[in-house]
Amino acid sequence: MHDDDRLDTGQAVRDTLAPLKTVNRELYDRAVGHVLEGVGPAGGESEICSALEALPAEEARRLNDLLDEPGPDGRKGFTSPDVVAQFAALHPGWTEYAAERARGVVYAAADPAAIARLGRVLLAVTREVTLDYYDGDSGERVTADAVPQGVPAWLALVVNDAAHLGYGWSRAVPAREFIETRWTPDFVRDVAVSGDVPEDAATSVTLTVLLERHAPLRNDFDKLVDTAAGRDFLNRHADVVAVAAPLLTTAGKIKTVAFLSRDVSVHGRLLAQLAVDDQRRVRVAALAELARLDARTQTGLLAPHLLTAPVRALREVLAQLTGLDGGPERIDAALSAIPDDADRAATLRAVAERGRALREPVAGLEVPAPRPVPPDALPPDLHEALTGLATGAFFSTCALSEGLQDLTDARDVLVVLADHGLPDPARRLTSVLIRDGLSEADAERWWPLFAERLDLADEYLELLPGPDRAAGPQATAAMLKILAHFPVIPDVLVPRLTGLALSDTRYRRGARRVLAQHRVARVSAERGLRDGAPMTRASAAEWLAELGEADIVVALRAALATETSGLVRSVLARAVEVADAGTTPEPGWFPLELVPAAAWDPGAPVPPQVLRRWFPRALDELGRFREKAEELGVPREDVDAWLGIARSSAVLNTRGSGPVVGRLGGPVLLPPDARLPHEEPDDEWAPDPLVATIDLGALPDGATNLPFPGSGTLMLFATPAWGETTASAMYVPANTPVEERHLEFDPDGYIDADEFTREVSGDLHVEYVASLPDYGVDEAYAPHRLADIPGDPSVHRLLRTAWDRVLGGDSRRLPDIELGGYPHENEGDGDPVAYVSQGTDIDGWVLLATWKPSMDGFESSTIYWAAPQDDLAVGRLDRVRSDDHSNP
Repeated sequence: MHDDDRLDTGQAVRDTLAPLKTVNRELYDRAVGHVLEGVGPAGGESEICSALEALPAEEARRLNDLLDEPGPDGRKGFTSPDVVAQFAALHPGWTEYAAERARGVVYAAADPAAIARLGRVLLAVTREVTLDYYDGDSGERVTADAVPQGVPAWLALVVNDAAHLGYGWSRAVPAREFIETRWTPDFVRDVAVSGDVPEDAATSVTLTVLLERHAPLRNDFDKLVDTAAGRDFLNRHADVVAVAAPLLTTAGKIKTVAFLSRDVSVHGRLLAQLAVDDQRRVRVAALAELARLDARTQTGLLAPHLLTAPVRALREVLAQLTGLDGGPERIDAALSAIPDDADRAATLRAVAERGRALREPVAGLEVPAPRPVPPDALPPDLHEALTGLATGAFFSTCALSEGLQDLTDARDVLVVLADHGLPDPARRLTSVLIRDGLSEADAERWWPLFAERLDLADEYLELLPGPDRAAGPQATAAMLKILAHFPVIPDVLVPRLTGLALSDTRYRRGARRVLAQHRVARVSAERGLRDGAPMTRASAAEWLAELGEADIVVALRAALATETSGLVRSVLARAVEVADAGTTPEPGWFPLELVPAAAWDPGAPVPPQVLRRWFPRALDELGRFREKAEELGVPREDVDAWLGIARSSAVLNTRGSGPVVGRLGGPVLLPPDARLPHEEPDDEWAPDPLVATIDLGALPDGATNLPFPGSGTLMLFATPAWGETTASAMYVPANTPVEERHLEFDPDGYIDADEFTREVSGDLHVEYVASLPDYGVDEAYAPHRLADIPGDPSVHRLLRTAWDRVLGGDSRRLPDIELGGYPHENEGDGDPVAYVSQGTDIDGWVLLATWKPSMDGFESSTIYWAAPQDDLAVGRLDRVRSDDHSNP
């Protein structure tokens, strides 16, 4: 045990287990004695744990709360002062977080065997070891099992708990400093052995529990390994690391690569094995670290895998070998050794030939000579960042990026990386800094480097399959921006560019701009009109119109005459219209007779005049939705199912350019004998102020998924208040005599009346868009969801993430008012329509409208109106219900 006088292990164990007194005082005494000394009758630990495991789930949860929730996350709940006071009567001196502080002392001072015994007792109460985290891909809170395969659950519990108390965000733990120095990998191994993990398996178990990752960010857990002692342990047991690491999850492998980065030469064989892993993220991470070795070592480590690794996993290895001295020769040697493997030989041969072509000089591509900057002439922050990039030490990506902005040519710093022994400094530098979002100034700075390294440009242009594309940083758009600065476009890059130009991805327009003056542009576009895939033909028609050549309309009309796909005919018709007029193709109107039939929901067709205006934007957004969903690995049938439940909606904005169909606020114009919803007789105060007035006659039939009357006025009323919003709606038939109703608005302390008046003012311009489900569901708090959304909830999260990315993610701005469609909700509260309709005997509720206020204090609030669908057709709005989702 630790001999620091400040740490009383016995008292710490008694305080840690004090909540057991609420179950049985004898059980508490036996558990304390067992943890401290291992005393008790034969089978004592088993009896203690069995008694705790037999407790009802609710009782176990209560105990877990009093124990301050041991494990990766620590305490998340709240214990009332009354409960703390009542428990203090059983255990004098007990305070809030007492158990958490006491466990910290145990981990700092108790011997390994006592810690192992405590782990088993705690596990009998917690029942599981889980970790809650925010998943950026799905946009949801996720609960993950934090027990790696092959690791005892009690060991995972105490290691996670110690990391949390020693390095996490938990309240002041007096023993924190001792935990930080004591809990090395060797100590974790001691705890494992003391808890009966076999000696010959203890090192592997220790490495697995420390290297595995069940969440993207575990800074507290990383610090158990990211130390001098951790580095030494990994190097001493490199042979065991090489066996354990390939069995980890993707996140665990990537974290292991990061830990090994400071000793690449020690772990080179493992990194080479991970460089042909089945997950691209792992391959890219491993190759980035191997790139710091000399060319001879890299080729020696990687070349053997050319004969054995799955062909699909060789893409990145082949690219890296091609750029290394001796790499092409090793590829040729592998070719001669695999005559019976046709697929492997074809892949290696294609890469070898393409690699040689990418190294050939390009006529007319004149590149200015580099002007290397001496290392001592660089700003200190930039020099430090470059040194870190080369050596694997910590460095600031921001300092690297900002430092390069003072240079006119990115090649000027390559000499610094080469001086540190990097065999391919250009690859290392670009792998960190080339990302979508590159500025024009940056593109001007980078183009000479890529003009000399067409192999790197080719890699960034390759559009990988969906899951692989989503696995790495997006840089295709950045590469297209860089290529726009090339004096001439090398022929060797044209196939990649043509493929992008004819795709339905967001990169197609950038690729077309790069190819605009190339001789193959028109030929490739016309060839695309004859492609077997409808989306390729549609993209080709769009591209031909963009070229703007005088006689292009002949080819377009010929294609239109034989085209059978309704989608492609629509795009061709628009292209003919643009080519005839000599204008720039932008989303606009199609000839009505050529608009394909469409339906948003079964039995609810979209009228052509609406689809005509909506179609270009929807084609782009829904096409990008499909692309992003497939990048996330969603099966095509699930993507098709979601596209099949798309709804039309009308977005209304004061900052728009479409037709005016109403206004925010305005006078309250009602029939003389009508009352506002919830208005009391002789009341001088408005129950809710007017938010918007909308002329339904200005909306075409089918503009939304709602069966509105074809004329009349819709008025939306609401009083924003966190969690207490009230809202209502009224419908006034057309040609009904009305008079202005003057009522004061009582803001009730939430908002200022003048500020509200400023908020709800201005004409509303309409635009018609597609709408897909856009709300999160936290199953613990909001189990309701729309019953007609197909697929598994796990697929829902991925599809919603794809749609969120199409709409702009966190940076998107929601419309002022939206009519119909699906709700937008990001707090996990689920579908507000399903929520407000609970407990009613009325079927067929739909989202009537959504309002996103922007006044102070309500920027994160969204207000929803819902109504029975059948009521809307007859203008009945007295049964409207409302909900608000806020994150104040």
